[in-house]
Amino acid sequence: MEGILGPNGSGKTTALRIMAGIVKMDSGTIMIDGKEVEDYKKFSSTSISYVPEVPVLYETLTGDEYCDTYAKVRKDSDTDYYKRKERIADALSISGVMGKPIGTLSFGTKQKISILSALASDPQILILDESLNGLDPASIIVVKEVIKEMTSTGHFVIFSTHLLDIAEIVCQRVQILNKGKRVLEGNMDDLQGDGESGFLEKLFLNITGNGDLIDRARRVGDYLFRSKDS
Repeated sequence: MEGILGPNGSGKTTALRIMAGIVKMDSGTIMIDGKEVEDYKKFSSTSISYVPEVPVLYETLTGDEYCDTYAKVRKDSDTDYYKRKERIADALSISGVMGKPIGTLSFGTKQKISILSALASDPQILILDESLNGLDPASIIVVKEVIKEMTSTGHFVIFSTHLLDIAEIVCQRVQILNKGKRVLEGNMDDLQGDGESGFLEKLFLNITGNGDLIDRARRVGDYLFRSKDS
């Protein structure tokens, strides 16, 4: 799984939406597995699932109706789909609300349904654009484990996030963006070096010119709190 990290999200989000087939590109080429896809619109509509930061759902539909409609559009409503949907819904603890109109549900539950519809359709490529925001810790763990299993079985996951600790755990390869430009790319094992935890956060701060940010934050904290006791 590849992670994309960057302080500025608008250009990155547009690029991901182009890859997902949602936004038409003005120029350039999208390569899949080193090859240009002849009919990318058709490929993206059947093989790529995109989960945005803020869920965009038909709120008059129930969770079940939305997921089933999503699967039918992707021509993926076979028996395996229903089994996947049930198991993922149970793991995300939303089985009991799948019959309710989406508009009556909380933001976090809507995000779970958005993720559920994407995962249940068994996409070849899954794009997560800040999609873990709003999820409870247990659901984040579930999603992490599911996408780790996906990548181990030949699927490809692009995970865009500002949560560096999560990216450090689940990503196999990472790109760091600064002001819309790629400033670093590499395999996590090579970047990690001696195996220390939290290395990605330090690397990100250094590469984006904020290497002293942690020290500055500590000085602010010391001034605001410890100085009152002295």
